[in-house]
Amino acid sequence: MSKLKKTMCKLADDGLKKKEEAIIAEVVHPKYICKKCLRVSTDKDLLCSPKKLE
Repeated sequence: MSKLKKTMCKLADDGLKKKEEAIIAEVVHPKYICKKCLRVSTDKDLLCSPKKLE
């Protein structure tokens, strides 16, 4: 489970510098991609429209 409480998409609006370490942990080895904005994450709950990477 992620340490982030918002989707990656919402974090983009909140000033990423404060959450930099947690964000890096989520994108180093992504398992999902957002179909709307193309952000990636290890946790599908952090994306607004997740799709599993193959």
